[in-house]
Amino acid sequence: MTECTQEYLEEKFRQFREPNSEEDNTENTDKKTQPQSRLVEKTLRKRKLVFDEEHFQDAFLRCIICRDVYNDTNKAPKSLPCQHCFCLNCFLEMFRVEGEYRQSLTSAFRGMPRAVKIQCPTCRESIIASEDDLRRLPNQNSILELLKFVEQTGITDISYCSKHQLQPINFFCELCSVAVCSDCTVLDHKEINGHNVMSIDEALKKYTPVINDSIEDMEMQKQKYREKRLQILQRMEDVNKMEKRVSAEIKEAFQSFRNAIIERERNITSMAEQEASRKRTHLSENLRQITEKEEDMTERIKILNAAKVEKDIPYMFSMYSAVQDSLNDNIELPHRMDDGFDLSFHYKTEKLDTVTWDLKEFGFLTIESS
Repeated sequence: MTECTQEYLEEKFRQFREPNSEEDNTENTDKKTQPQSRLVEKTLRKRKLVFDEEHFQDAFLRCIICRDVYNDTNKAPKSLPCQHCFCLNCFLEMFRVEGEYRQSLTSAFRGMPRAVKIQCPTCRESIIASEDDLRRLPNQNSILELLKFVEQTGITDISYCSKHQLQPINFFCELCSVAVCSDCTVLDHKEINGHNVMSIDEALKKYTPVINDSIEDMEMQKQKYREKRLQILQRMEDVNKMEKRVSAEIKEAFQSFRNAIIERERNITSMAEQEASRKRTHLSENLRQITEKEEDMTERIKILNAAKVEKDIPYMFSMYSAVQDSLNDNIELPHRMDDGFDLSFHYKTEKLDTVTWDLKEFGFLTIESS
């Protein structure tokens, strides 16, 4: 970097450290003679200073070939003997392109040449250098120091005006509540028209406390929302617990009915089984006796038939008298069995409809408003 450029950078650094020193001195000199014009000139110079400051990175910290920001590794700022500076990566790329070009001119080179002519893109001064020579070129320490300065101050990203290209947005218009560039303050947001324009730093200094108060209010409101949310979640948990409790109570109540119905069914079924067993016992006794009488009658018929075949008249008449006596006897059974036998054993459901209706209307929920 040339001596003139270094002096320019030093002057800019001084202006950064004491941004109002030169303005105050000039203002004191011309205040009595040209107060209004001096105030306008002061404002414009102040805005121009911000523009130059924000363009440090673009003007001094970028390689003019690839437009990438310098660093201390592959993009290190390397100075040629002519004092023009470019990044190491661009020097290596120039070496590669020149070497491939030389190699294409003749078949004598089987590989890349060890050294080629490197021509400065700015002043066209040439040097013969190898790749190692290029890597050993001196670094521009002033640019590396500027990189550290930018990193420490945080001046990295710049927003540009969409209306006035290449003009950074570094002012704020209170009337319009919009960030503007220096050209906007002169053309569209004039203070004479009621536009109160201030720098971004002044706007931040003025409105940061207001924003902090708003953030504090929002945090308080957020806390209230959180408390309400937790309260709602607690209510939801309570509702889930109530649902489980009420469901358990309902199941318990209806299970009691089911148990009672099952018990009643078991009892009535047992009564029916006992009654059926008693009936079967009676019928079995009657069956036994009637079977004996039937067998006795069969035997007497055989005897009479035999006596008739043998023509044993005396025996026939004696048996006839006995048979007549048995025929005149009524059929006596130990247990009564007539047409009404089945009516003494059946199931009555006279209360079924009433019980079914009561079950349909059984139980209810008591809902308390909350």
